[in-house]
Amino acid sequence: MASKRVLSVEIGSSITRVCEVDYRVKNPKVYNNFILDTPEGVMKDGMLKVTPGYIAEFKAALSENRIKAKKIIFSITSTKIASKEIIIPKVKENRIAALVLSNASDYFPIDLGEYQLAHLILDTVKDELGTESYKVMVLAASKAMLNSYGKLAETLGMSILAIDYGGNSLYQMIKTECGEETSMIIKMDGAASLVIVTDNQSMVLQRTVSYGINEMIEAFKDCMGEHWDNSTALKKLKQRNYFVPLESELSAEKEEQPSGKPLAEQLAEAFSDAILGIIRIYDYQNSRNPQRPITKVYLTGMGAGIRGLSDLLSNQLGIEVSILKLKGEFRFPKNIAEEEADAYAGCLGASLAPLSFSAIKVEEKKGRRAKEGKEEKGYGVPFLAACVLISLIITGAGVVPYGLALVKNQQRKAAIGELSQVVTVYQEYVMTKNANSYVQAAYEYTVLPTENLVNFIEEMEVKMPNGMYLSAFSANKTGISFNVVTGTKQQAADVLLQLRKFESLVNVNVNEVTDTRDEETEGSVTFTVTADYVNAKYDEVQPAELTVEEEIIELQEGQWGEAE
Repeated sequence: MASKRVLSVEIGSSITRVCEVDYRVKNPKVYNNFILDTPEGVMKDGMLKVTPGYIAEFKAALSENRIKAKKIIFSITSTKIASKEIIIPKVKENRIAALVLSNASDYFPIDLGEYQLAHLILDTVKDELGTESYKVMVLAASKAMLNSYGKLAETLGMSILAIDYGGNSLYQMIKTECGEETSMIIKMDGAASLVIVTDNQSMVLQRTVSYGINEMIEAFKDCMGEHWDNSTALKKLKQRNYFVPLESELSAEKEEQPSGKPLAEQLAEAFSDAILGIIRIYDYQNSRNPQRPITKVYLTGMGAGIRGLSDLLSNQLGIEVSILKLKGEFRFPKNIAEEEADAYAGCLGASLAPLSFSAIKVEEKKGRRAKEGKEEKGYGVPFLAACVLISLIITGAGVVPYGLALVKNQQRKAAIGELSQVVTVYQEYVMTKNANSYVQAAYEYTVLPTENLVNFIEEMEVKMPNGMYLSAFSANKTGISFNVVTGTKQQAADVLLQLRKFESLVNVNVNEVTDTRDEETEGSVTFTVTADYVNAKYDEVQPAELTVEEEIIELQEGQWGEAE
């Protein structure tokens, strides 16, 4: 009997997890497991760029742990893997791939020649007539990304059995752990966090948050002033809850930290972006399904081992966050602690029922392929292409048009369901707007014509120069108007300059200037001033006005009245 052992690998930005495990068998056994440090630059959001040093460490670890598996499975988590949830007719499962492929251009606005597709059946749904359909998640990964894992496998001397999507790996591992209630599982790793929502053991939502615990680890190292690597810093965070500082350390932390903030506060701030992303997903799911809100939240991955992190998430989400304890059907070696087993959720799940991007799924049959390689190249591809073409023609004659109609019908119903929420939001907006208008109108009746007059008079007493007086004065709820009498134009300019500095007035304008002085400079300069209170409300846009300098210049040039 051929060996069922496979090597399941999950490469993160800072840590590589490896398990040697049985592949698709009942009660699978974990034979070996180990963790490698992922050097900086090797992993960047799913894209792999291996280095000679990384390859050497990987091979050494395989030899040290006496790995016997010759086939490898990779589990990838990346924001660059596009996903789309669709509704398709309930056809035989072996026909789903062809149906998805025929409509792929409608799902993804990308050059499909550069991508490979995979799909996952999420649930079976029914419409109003009781017709059953599949809710399917379609994934698209670039060939360049997938080929980078193929090069690693080739360098390690192994053949790729499958490349799984991290969301499916986690889902396969935890779906039996979640009951009929709606649960959210957060797999928190270094550079990203994977969030899955299950309802009655079916995955209803999955999202990737572009933040993990790396930012927190860096903040921790900076605060402690140590040149630790990420593994050492992570071990320290697992040993003690640094989110709750000891009383004896509070004053010392304030003195020692450059920012003057306690270590706990700085760690929380470094983790804030990840928390905000998780909160958005939590609120989004509950707003879409108020009748089935999330009732349980679990934490797994690298972040699950950090003491106090689950409590921090609980406080932010307003719901208890528990550490996910994997039970599953795996048989673990005695030397693997329970909390360590939880960290391998992605690796273990990929060995249960992995998705397989078609460009990378390779099962080499040595000898036969070596002997028949040329024949397969010469005749296999055209024959396969002809078979595919014929099957598509036969399928397209009946199934595809019917399927397309059902898909469009389901999509439109889903759009109507989503947009129906807008009606409630709009009604609340209209009610709030009307209430605000009512309050504003009621406030207007409380405004007295002389409400702001006291402030103006107090400023007059302090700021007005000698040699002037008011000959007339009137006020209303928005502003004032008064006549000013001065002996000279210079005094008039001084009055205007001071009025412009009043904190109680805006829009100060001068008009109806009269100069009654004779040749012996006897007489007066009279002008009218209008202004608005600073806190008055206006129904119309106020006209433009001259600056203080412009009005003084006009006054001095004699444009306020007859020239001397």
